[in-house]
Amino acid sequence: MSDVYASFSQLEINEPYGTSYIIEHRYQPEADIVFLANHGGSIEPGTSELVREMRDVGSIYLFEGIKPPGQNSSLHITSANFDEPTCIQLVENHSHSIAFHGCSGDEAYTLIGGLDVELANEIYQRLTNAGFQCKLLQKGERLSGTHNQNICNRTSRQKGVQLEISTAMRKAMFRSFTFKEREGTKNSVFYHYTHAIKVAVLHHLSKHMR
Repeated sequence: MSDVYASFSQLEINEPYGTSYIIEHRYQPEADIVFLANHGGSIEPGTSELVREMRDVGSIYLFEGIKPPGQNSSLHITSANFDEPTCIQLVENHSHSIAFHGCSGDEAYTLIGGLDVELANEIYQRLTNAGFQCKLLQKGERLSGTHNQNICNRTSRQKGVQLEISTAMRKAMFRSFTFKEREGTKNSVFYHYTHAIKVAVLHHLSKHMR
């Protein structure tokens, strides 16, 4: 299904802030990495909660759909067209980024892409070692996140990581998957998953920021 809006500027004209969507961000000047949920809230459920869990490791950005259930897909702007100014500035101010996304799927898995191949490999190894099913995507594959203008790749190094997490994997992280209850029902799978990513990020940054 194609997007309703080709850019944030189009969306902004037609969708009222505070009733259709909200934006949350936290910039940490000392951080080398930013975590993104540019399809957060009820657009791709579960991604906002994952990004907020990363706030002790780096900066965060969330674009969250808050429309009634079933109406938030209209707020989806493909990542290569996502040009919300605060997000662009935040990503460009960091050397690394990880964008959390949701994809359809009845099996629990994570597709790992983006132009930051080294960090993608590190995350793949850590998640796999933690028992999660993952696949590394190659450039050109669907959902690979390798477009130069993909928001995750607009860092100062012009590369980042994109995680596409299946519906089944995201649902497994919460006792309740509703918009109002997800934050308060995160379970051991959620923390096991996010811990593996944090370890990957901290190990990677420690090697490259010495």
